[in-house]
Amino acid sequence: MIVKSENDRIEHIEVKTTRSHDQNTFPVSIGEVEYLLQHPSNYFIYRVYYADNKDSSTIIVINTIKDNLQLKRLKLSMTIATKSSN
Repeated sequence: MIVKSENDRIEHIEVKTTRSHDQNTFPVSIGEVEYLLQHPSNYFIYRVYYADNKDSSTIIVINTIKDNLQLKRLKLSMTIATKSSN
């Protein structure tokens, strides 16, 4: 989603939802990574916990993602989707 902030800044927002309060991992596509690298200062991930319960839901905004990765406040991981026979 692309929005214009109050100060007329364009922000790129990716929303990741979960029904849990402690699910801190989520999938990120190669397209999202490429987009993030193209827009490092105005790309945000909104992590929504308890997405199906309005009264219990919370949102954490993750910004400056590239910087946070470099400072080890965030980390990337990979999952092998299918077992290869090679």
